[in-house]
Amino acid sequence: MLRVEPTHDKEILNRLHGAIFGVTYPKDIGFLLYYKDTAVGIADIKADAKESEIIAIGIVPEERGKGWGDFLTRVIMDRLTTVSQSIYVRYKSDYFLKFGFREEENGMRIASKDIKFPSRCRS
Repeated sequence: MLRVEPTHDKEILNRLHGAIFGVTYPKDIGFLLYYKDTAVGIADIKADAKESEIIAIGIVPEERGKGWGDFLTRVIMDRLTTVSQSIYVRYKSDYFLKFGFREEENGMRIASKDIKFPSRCRS
């Protein structure tokens, strides 16, 4: 069973972020993806009423290739559409095009009301 939960636990945030990105987690709160009772992924976001930002999303190396990064990204985007007018991603990726994001000079952006969630994951 997969679930996404926020946490203030710096020990687990630092451990996961270090395993995925090679550095400690820079903030006090993050969203974790759990498989059963094991944290396997992390999302670093900035939420604001006007615009939220997806800074980084990652899955621990030994659990990649299962579609869990796609699941975590979709959950985070869905939650952000309920609190922000738009969502910004700091990097460019064809992955976000299928949701309706538009490329900008330094990343990608979409109005929350315009986001589309394709029914197929991992595509």
